[in-house]
Amino acid sequence: MRYFTKEWYNDTILAEVCFQMRSTSQADQFSEKHFKSLYEGQKKWFLKSEKVIAKQSKVKFDAEAAEAAFEASYNENLEFIKNNIPADILAKVADVRVLAMGSASYEVFHEITRFCGQVNRRCEAVKEDYDAEVEKLAEKLGWYKINCLNWILNAPISALERAENGNFVITTSPEYTDVSCKVTLSGAQSILCPDELVGAAILHLEILPAGEMLELNLLCMTKNGKSVEFSAQMNDIETEDITNG
Repeated sequence: MRYFTKEWYNDTILAEVCFQMRSTSQADQFSEKHFKSLYEGQKKWFLKSEKVIAKQSKVKFDAEAAEAAFEASYNENLEFIKNNIPADILAKVADVRVLAMGSASYEVFHEITRFCGQVNRRCEAVKEDYDAEVEKLAEKLGWYKINCLNWILNAPISALERAENGNFVITTSPEYTDVSCKVTLSGAQSILCPDELVGAAILHLEILPAGEMLELNLLCMTKNGKSVEFSAQMNDIETEDITNG
């Protein structure tokens, strides 16, 4: 059983939506003027922040690219809200565009907060179930081997290779973690390995018993924001820090 699925990850994002919102009486009624004011105000703040980042990074600020990035981010937020907030709540929203900008009426704000709390409890229950499973596995495998896998969290996958001896090797880049690792899956089989995994960052991992074998599942995010999954069963697993060669 996979615990940290694409759906679970989507729910973890959904559970945080209420923390990105504020309640305001201006969201009670539809107003094109209010929406445009919100949109232009947030775009101005975004462009200013991107300009500061460009200056700190000593690169030329591209205003046109920054504007396109803001519009893409807004459209992504809008689609997320439309696809994930329950229809009965959306029916009470005067302008879903304003909601996507983070503003809600008092009634909608409280309903979304309540809904996000329910989603969060569901996400936490999955984590608790996984932790209980790992506790049992640790009695057999040992905590050191399990904890070493945490080195690869948030790291981009730089290479995936099937060795001649039947092992499968995952290599990670130190780009975000300052640690480069090699994870060797001995006698790997039942491998699910999409091409998009190379370059994708590892968001979550789980190590589970699979009969007499072990199972490693990875939930990753590609550079263009797509969720992808890796899965394999193996006889044993070893994680090695290869940062210094």
